Amino acid sequence: MKNRRAYGPEDTMCDLIANDHRVLFIMSCLGIKLGIGDKTIGEICEEAHIETDTFFVIVNSVIDGDKPHDVDISNVSFPALLAGLSATHSYYLEQRLPEIRRDLIRAWGDLENDLLKVMVRYYDEFVESLREHVELEERTIIACARSLAEKESLNSNCNCNELQLQWNGHEPIMVSLVELRRLLIKYYPAHDTHRMNDVILELQGYESVMKIHNKVEEVLLARIIAQLEGTSAG
Repeated sequence: MKNRRAYGPEDTMCDLIANDHRVLFIMSCLGIKLGIGDKTIGEICEEAHIETDTFFVIVNSVIDGDKPHDVDISNVSFPALLAGLSATHSYYLEQRLPEIRRDLIRAWGDLENDLLKVMVRYYDEFVESLREHVELEERTIIACARSLAEKESLNSNCNCNELQLQWNGHEPIMVSLVELRRLLIKYYPAHDTHRMNDVILELQGYESVMKIHNKVEEVLLARIIAQLEGTSAG
């Protein structure tokens, strides 16, 4: 985070967010809502039934790039985490990405432009690959995690160790997103630069959200699944 200041449970969540707005996306993934007032990080984590050390593990690993520490994650609100991940999936696929598509078309202006058609097709292919990945993730990893959390018998096709390999699908999606931004920068005709700048910045913002979202899945969710598998096996 900016200035690498060390934050603790006694600091306010508002100060932490002001230092790095990406904390907002972590809060969303964990089901922590806004309207936090001047409450401390510790108070907010307690209200959300999230172990404070776990919150800082996510913040440090996602934002600072630190390796996750070996801390107790047994108190994390797993249902809130899963609900937050699924809500993020739905928000971007059903609302935010369609809005960016409309902004892209408006910025281009000429609906009959062949280059615009190419860009929109590339964008649609990116969104479709993302949708397929998310749907597969919901059917397998998220469903498997819910079964483990609820101590249900696992489907015979559900092996969480193998399911984690599906997160390898994050990388090609990220590559496609970066390439889309590069294509817009290279080939957009000088029509309405301000509007296209907004589209590019929106895509860059989504890229930041995806990086955090992916890291929460790959670091925290993977650890919780492994812990639940061990408990179930025991």
